[in-house]
Amino acid sequence: VMAELEEIYHNQIKVDFKLIEAKYDQFSTCVLKIVENLDKMRPTRYQSLKDYFQKFDSYIRYMMAPPEVDVGPPFTCSLAEMPSEGLKLAGGKAFNLATIRRELQMPIPEGFVITTNAFYYFIEFNNLRDLIDARLANLDINSTASLDAASQELMDAFMDAQLPPDIEKEILSALQVLLKTCGLNTTVAMRSSAV
Repeated sequence: VMAELEEIYHNQIKVDFKLIEAKYDQFSTCVLKIVENLDKMRPTRYQSLKDYFQKFDSYIRYMMAPPEVDVGPPFTCSLAEMPSEGLKLAGGKAFNLATIRRELQMPIPEGFVITTNAFYYFIEFNNLRDLIDARLANLDINSTASLDAASQELMDAFMDAQLPPDIEKEILSALQVLLKTCGLNTTVAMRSSAV
């Protein structure tokens, strides 16, 4: 397992981070077994080894932990009211449009963003995290077939998932404000963000 991790690192093999986490879990389990077996062979000789293992394991897991995400409101944000620290909520293009409006007072299209908070809440509400993690951990990014299969499975899971009622309510409310501002016959467009 250590050799596999080293090969990924030294050969700069592109893998999803979930694979790294899975490999580390295997590695950690193996090291713990070694420590426990050493303790069985010489009970008094290696007493502190398990404590050291647990410290190192905790540090590594802390470093590998994903960043904390917010799953609470706001689930939408008007471009006109985007906070100056809203980049993580909205993505680059929408945030930059809002910045142009706020700082340069230049006209931009009216609109709103469905925030990353809404996305993370959607994932949690539908218990999709384990499926996503499992598919990413087993993904061969050099295989078009693997990418297609994972993509299709995740898209199907998202399409079968339920939109949380509080997100739906905020989106419809933001749309009503937009239509009030621009007129009921306004054509609207929706685009996705890399964020």
